[in-house]
Amino acid sequence: GCNRIADLVSGDWVREELGVENGPSIGELLKKLRDAEIEGRVSDAGEARRFLRQQAAK
Repeated sequence: GCNRIADLVSGDWVREELGVENGPSIGELLKKLRDAEIEGRVSDAGEARRFLRQQAAK
């Protein structure tokens, strides 16, 4: 489909849910999410959020 998973998870969500400050860290998280989507490791918004929580916890 034309809807990218990274589009389903906004920077606002990352800030609010994960407590990540504005700036490069949000971009890095969303880039990792795009990469994971391309590799087929993430296929829906729920998986995307789980993935981001794991990445942010590192």
